[in-house]
Amino acid sequence: MGAYLGDTEIGKMFLGSTEIGQAYLGSTKVWESKQLLPYDAEIEYLESSGTQYIDTGILPDKNTSIEIDLELNQIVNSRYVLGRYASGQQFFLYIYRNTIQWGWSCSYENAIDWTTDRHLIKLYTDENFAYLNVDGSDVSSKAIQSQTSTLTTTIFCGSVEDSVSVSTGVPQKVYACKMSKNGSVVLDLIPVRVGQVGYMYDKVSGQLFGNQGTGNFILGNDITT
Repeated sequence: MGAYLGDTEIGKMFLGSTEIGQAYLGSTKVWESKQLLPYDAEIEYLESSGTQYIDTGILPDKNTSIEIDLELNQIVNSRYVLGRYASGQQFFLYIYRNTIQWGWSCSYENAIDWTTDRHLIKLYTDENFAYLNVDGSDVSSKAIQSQTSTLTTTIFCGSVEDSVSVSTGVPQKVYACKMSKNGSVVLDLIPVRVGQVGYMYDKVSGQLFGNQGTGNFILGNDITT
């Protein structure tokens, strides 16, 4: 997918001084670099045992949404699916007594019973309300306050206050994860492998995100089509 300035095709784009791999207009991809990709293969998923995690580097605010395609390997009480918890800076999914507990800004809500099936989960805001959406249906909502976070968002596990605990994650498979701000995609992660090491590749920045926990991710099969 190319972009042109007059009759000249654009080969590279930058966000500040950082070269990007894709550009979006809202949620629609309008450009993708033709440069060589920094991985050997796309794979179906990255699977964690509960001690691996990836830090997205994204600071959530009132206009941030996250969409994650995942499957829990087991239901483990009092474990994080994603995000961070701190006073006034809540942005997380959590398993509590077999239900989804989710937080935004200064409070949290219990939602529906969780299963080990594969689900598409989305946390998003609209005006002054936050919503938990599961497989295309809103299942919970709450009023929120403005939020300016100093804690970046993690996937595969969570943290309390400013400390990530690598033992807090729910064993899970993540097939994709996307984050947006003000309706524009700022992170679009897909699972890939370099050799036999798993990473998340960001299709927006063209960067690889590696495991910052302990142990190794289990790799899904290569995607060949």
